[in-house]
Amino acid sequence: SSEASRLAAELQKERSRAERRHRALKKASETVRAARQEDIEAAVRAERARCEEEIHQLRQAAESDVRASREAAEAQARNALESMAAAHAVEVEGLRAAARERSALHASRLR
Repeated sequence: SSEASRLAAELQKERSRAERRHRALKKASETVRAARQEDIEAAVRAERARCEEEIHQLRQAAESDVRASREAAEAQARNALESMAAAHAVEVEGLRAAARERSALHASRLR
C-alpha cells in the first residue's frame, strides 16, 4: 500500500513535470510563431514599400517621357511654322516686286 502510494505520488510529480514542459513548449512555440509572423509582416511591408517606390519612379519616368515628347512636338511645330512663314514672306515679297513692276510699267505707258 505504501509502495502504491509512493508510485502514485511519483506518477503525479511526473505528470506535473510533463504539464509544465508542455506549457513551456506551447509558450515557446507561440513566441516563435509570433516572431515568424512579425518577420513575415515586416518583409511584406518592405516589399510593398519597394514596389511603391518602383511605381513612383516609373510614373516619374513616364511623365518625363511625355514632357520630352510634347516639347519635341512643339519644337517641330514651331520649326514648321517658322519655315512656312519664311516661305510666305518670300512669296509676298515676290508679289510686291511684281506689283511694283506692273505699276512702273503702267505709269510709263501713261506718260
